Amino acid sequence: MTILKRGSRGTQVRRVQQALGLTADGIFGRGTEASVKAHQTDHGLDADGIVGKGTLQSMSIGSVPEFLFEVEWGGEMMAFTEVTGLAETDPVRIDYRHDDSAFLNVKMPGMNTGADITMRRGHSVSDDHFWNWYSSIKMNTTARKNLTIRLLNERGRAKMKWEVANAWPIKIVGIDLENAGNEVAIDTLVIAHEGAVASSS
Repeated sequence: MTILKRGSRGTQVRRVQQALGLTADGIFGRGTEASVKAHQTDHGLDADGIVGKGTLQSMSIGSVPEFLFEVEWGGEMMAFTEVTGLAETDPVRIDYRHDDSAFLNVKMPGMNTGADITMRRGHSVSDDHFWNWYSSIKMNTTARKNLTIRLLNERGRAKMKWEVANAWPIKIVGIDLENAGNEVAIDTLVIAHEGAVASSS
């Protein structure tokens, strides 16, 4: 089980919004956070705006079967419910034929290649730094950035962390703009990079 908080997105967010009598758009924005805090206060819970086990039980909603990932770059932050492509890859194998070996190829290790990282069901509550970054890539200026990806547990604490080197966005699918503020929901974001190193956090 994981938590729901500002930036979360999906079916469970809709269930929370329905329980609170809100418009169920599936995006945990400022309005949802404020309503969650009010609900928590009314039920004697810690009014932190984070929907964990206790808050879900007070709403008669089952646990949330999703993990939450936080992605940070240059002080900016996005939240995603799914991230794939973080597994380390083996070095490329290169066939090499020595001058005095006419029939036998020697296999040698080449460079490591990292698969593209795909992030799904994301939400940003920051300003336009992300869009400036993506626009610069589209204008053929490859502004590479180091990313930190964190897998959070049900209390919102990091369980695993990946440091991703020299990354840049190569594909975005499904962009929705919220009416209030400058919050942006992204269905899929694909990131190219030059290596990811995992560690416990």
